[in-house]
Formats: sequence, C-alpha cells, structure tokens
Amino acid sequence: MARPPLRYGSFLKRATRLVQSPDKLGRLADEASGKMSSSAGGLAGVRYQLELMVALIRAWLKGEYRDISKTSMATVAAGLLYFVVPLDVLPDFILGLGFVDDIAVLGYVYRQVITELEVFARWREAQQEEPLESEATTSSEAPDNQTQVERVS
Repeated sequence: MARPPLRYGSFLKRATRLVQSPDKLGRLADEASGKMSSSAGGLAGVRYQLELMVALIRAWLKGEYRDISKTSMATVAAGLLYFVVPLDVLPDFILGLGFVDDIAVLGYVYRQVITELEVFARWREAQQEEPLESEATTSSEAPDNQTQVERVS
C-alpha cells in the first residue's frame, strides 16, 4: 500500500466528520465542482476521477447510491477537501505548482478506492441508460395516437 501524502491524515480526520454532516458534505461537493470548473487546464490528468468523486458524493447524499463504506466515503471526501483548501502543502496560488500536490492527493485517493469508484461508475452509466419517465410513455397510454391535450378537450 502506498504511503499517504504529506498532511493527508489531517484532511482524512476532517473528512470523517464531514461524512456525518450532509449539508457540509454537499457544500464540499459544490466547492470542488466550482473549483474544477475554474481550473480547466490544470486538472487534465485527474478531471474524470474528480468528476466521479463529486458525482459519488452527490448520489450518496441523495440516497440514490449507498454501495460504499463510510470509510471509503471519508477517503473520497478527504481528497475533495484537500483539493478545495487553497493553503495545503503547495498553496494553489503558486503558479504552475499549486495543483501538483492536489493532483497527487487525488491520484492517491483514487487508487485507495478504485474498486468502489469503478462500481459506482458502472452503476451511474446504467442509470443514464434508463429512459426518463417522460420517454417511457407507451402508445397504449395515448390510444389512436391522440395526445394528452386532444383527450382532455
């Protein structure tokens, strides 16, 4: 097992508490998403993993996806927390270097929970393949090709 990045342990402790607070965990996902949007070029190598982690937290908070341990959820939250905090090992305002440590920590987190993130990614893809309720309307619900408006009038 790889050695945790410098100061990662303190972020994991904070993240363990965050997992117990849905409001704070939701704000963390929002902050990570916002920072990801404003940092387009510097995250090319970890963008997919970062998006997947944010999506996992959001699905978990909504109760849509629960097939992950709280320990792994705290690990994901620790990675996002490290990403959003500007003053970490290499402060984000140092041009050219500010995201190097963030990328390293996100890569570490991804490797720690890769199996669970891959399962979530497959679940997420399956959810997106299901038709929306509005698309699931069958022709038997609108006999003789009548629209809902025509049947009401």
